[in-house]
Formats: sequence, structure tokens, C-alpha cells
Amino acid sequence: SGCSLVVKLQPSKLAMRVRFPSPAPLLHYIEKMMSKETENWVKCPQPTIGDIIRWVEPIWAAPSKPRGKPAKMGDQQITAEVTGDGEFLELVVINVAKFAGGGTIKVKADDEIRRKHSSIEKSDCYKKT
Repeated sequence: SGCSLVVKLQPSKLAMRVRFPSPAPLLHYIEKMMSKETENWVKCPQPTIGDIIRWVEPIWAAPSKPRGKPAKMGDQQITAEVTGDGEFLELVVINVAKFAGGGTIKVKADDEIRRKHSSIEKSDCYKKT
């Protein structure tokens, strides 16, 4: 005489579907924000009074000797409005952000600064449209 066993299959928990939110909306949002960052800015080889410009410039370490050349610590992106145009560009800072590397940012929003035309022009200057 034999023994028989009847097995009743139960639905497996592993076979259940699990839904995760699609990454597409997040990727779309990131792409949209990145394009907003650049969509209203055009190359600006010669800034003029009233322009809002942005450029990247070095962050320098304090010189180690009285006549020593300072070491570059990092880069900062400055956004400013051009308020004067003479031997130097006169600017009112709107925003400053560390772009790369280390160092301490020494300028801040609302500071009035001056930069040589050549320094701005060779630093990949952009103007807000």
C-alpha cells in the first residue's frame, strides 16, 4: 500500500508585484533645472554698465611670504551687476558660490568690487538676457 500526499499550492510572496516610482520624473526635473541654469545666459565678451554677468575666478590662499605668489585653492562663480566702466569694471555682487576646490570665499552679496576688463573677458564671462 502506498501513501499519497496532496499538495495545495499557495501563492508565493516572491511572485507578487512591487511597484516603484519611475525615475523619469526626477530625471526630467533635474534636466529642467540644469537647463534653467544656462538658458538665460549668453557669452559676453565685453560687459557694459547695467549688464548682469557671471564668471569663474580663482580663490587664492594668503601668500606665505611678503612677496610670494599666492597658491590657487579653488574657484568661485560670481554673479554681479556692472555699475561702472573705466580702467576697471565696477561691480555689485549678487551671488557668490564655490565652484571647485577649497579655499575661503572672500566676497559676498552686495559687496562692491572692481575687476580688470581682461580678467573678466578671459574668464568665460556670461551675460543674463
